[in-house]
Amino acid sequence: MVAAESKAGNVAAIGMRDGTVLLVCGNSIRSAQLHTCSVQWLTVMQRSDNVYDVITVDNSGDIVWSLVTWDASWQAVARIERPTAGMRVASAAVSHEGQWLVIGSATGSVYVYKHGDLKTINGLDAETATLLQVACKWPQAHGRHTVSAVSVDVDVVGNVRIVSGGRDGWVRTFNVLDSVPADAAPDAVCVGDVVLHCTSRVKVTRGWIEQLLCVDGQLLAVTFFRKRLELVDVEAAHIVVSTVCAGGAKLWQVVVGSAGVRIGFVKSGLLRTVCVPLSQSAPIVLATGISATDIRAVCAIDVQIGGRQLCVALLGGEDGRIRIIKCSDMQLDVLENVRRHRSVIRCIQSIPSISLDSDASRFVLSAGAGSELRCWRLNASSGGDTLALVDWALAPMLDDRDIRIMDIAVVHRELSNVWIVAAYSDASVVLWRLDIDHQTFSYAARAASDIHAHCVLSAASVKTNDGRYLVLTGASDGQIIVWDVSMFIAGTVDVAKPNVALQAVLKIPHVHQSGVNTLCAHVNGVDIVVASGGDDCCISLTRIGSTPPSVQSVTRNELAHASAIQGVAFLGGGSICSVSTDQRVAVWNQHLELQDMAITLVSDPSALEVSTIGDDLQIMVAGIGFETFTMSSSC
Repeated sequence: MVAAESKAGNVAAIGMRDGTVLLVCGNSIRSAQLHTCSVQWLTVMQRSDNVYDVITVDNSGDIVWSLVTWDASWQAVARIERPTAGMRVASAAVSHEGQWLVIGSATGSVYVYKHGDLKTINGLDAETATLLQVACKWPQAHGRHTVSAVSVDVDVVGNVRIVSGGRDGWVRTFNVLDSVPADAAPDAVCVGDVVLHCTSRVKVTRGWIEQLLCVDGQLLAVTFFRKRLELVDVEAAHIVVSTVCAGGAKLWQVVVGSAGVRIGFVKSGLLRTVCVPLSQSAPIVLATGISATDIRAVCAIDVQIGGRQLCVALLGGEDGRIRIIKCSDMQLDVLENVRRHRSVIRCIQSIPSISLDSDASRFVLSAGAGSELRCWRLNASSGGDTLALVDWALAPMLDDRDIRIMDIAVVHRELSNVWIVAAYSDASVVLWRLDIDHQTFSYAARAASDIHAHCVLSAASVKTNDGRYLVLTGASDGQIIVWDVSMFIAGTVDVAKPNVALQAVLKIPHVHQSGVNTLCAHVNGVDIVVASGGDDCCISLTRIGSTPPSVQSVTRNELAHASAIQGVAFLGGGSICSVSTDQRVAVWNQHLELQDMAITLVSDPSALEVSTIGDDLQIMVAGIGFETFTMSSSC
């Protein structure tokens, strides 16, 4: 079985051993029997917003060109002629209007195919589909070296330019002409009514060419030599980016977006990213990988300094370090990197600011292994260039057992008093009170140990329209429980008594088949809407009536992701954002229908955060590394 996806990650194709090709797009999965034997190689190319080209090759060497759309349906199929019986496909490219197909072989040759009207290619039966024959070819354009990358584009007047790159380190540029020019090289072979004319041949690397990109008319080549990745401007013979990278292990990715070329790669165990803007005068922005180990938590905070707003992200990971990242102007700057926990940090939360707080300071909470719950004061310099974490308060240990705090949520703040709920690995749920002025934590209440029978993985809180404070927790058994903590915050319960317990007001079993890894909640009218994601790859949207708490409706998307969901967040207007171990960042509407999607360069994503910057939303993804996405809040 082989698989490939489009550059944006919104369409994937899977080739099966029986010759079937599966198309996966969001919730849609379609299949077609395009081959009679196992599919050996395939690629997916995006032609426009809704149209994709899929090239598949089976073990017998048969080649099929498919035209598919966003809803994972086939529009056309054509068979591709093999000029030689032993030809093996190594690369392929389709022009934006779909008239030209270029194939690079493993034996160094370039083959060009042309067809007129796509409507003449009908039906899903590859045996009866139209056979496209070679229009022209250039045998051994790269000697006997593999043609590892090809591209084709058509300008406004119809001139066709084909570029090929090989494992010999050369880049060849061809024009497709109607007749053989007088100065044509003898290698040019005219099979149909057109001919290839080689216009340039440039040696760009001592290694090999892995990918060709065309960005705003600029031809770039991704090359590798002696474990070094280089992004080369072919025409200017200029190395744009050069860095050590494990290219042979495919620990890298290069994508083209509206902001320019983005490169993600692994170096010395660290994930690093480079963004090369489209503007020739713009500087290259290098965002160093944040951690060589998994980052478990991320929290966004807006700090007001000197009348301007500064957005920072706080990250906590397996190494016990807290990192403060400034996010601005396509650049991520590490402002602080200190170890403040004895072991793993699993969650970080900001405390809502009030008018008594200084403009240049905020308070944050962090928790993790060893039941360690801490409060920090985030102090900013007057210039806004540096930030510092000041140790503010440490919660006392409840017992001597080695248990972990899996998640925390801020329930309410009143002046200097902050109520926090913490979810523990021993199935307990504890309500804490933090006195910011006196820098102390005090125990408020604890849930009975038999209510949650399994490890509590996630926590959230809401304030209802009638003024009640509710806490929601999700456990590894797939159950969500709602707790009413209003009486503790109102002070109607004497928290000094040792046996005061939190009371569950609603139990919702089997929300997920296994662990409720993440959940978030907000109030919508008189109801509470809870979004959750679990190990079962499902997103669930549960609507709860607030008086009394009861389940009103449940909406589920069983095929939301291909692996465990690690983060969900509300974006506003009923939209939901999710991230999964499959490295997809997805946006869903209130009916859990896919609205938008992107692929993150962060491997093993573990946390998701959404913040507002002006009119835009900033989506932060953390895992082995850290990445941000920006989307309009009107979307």
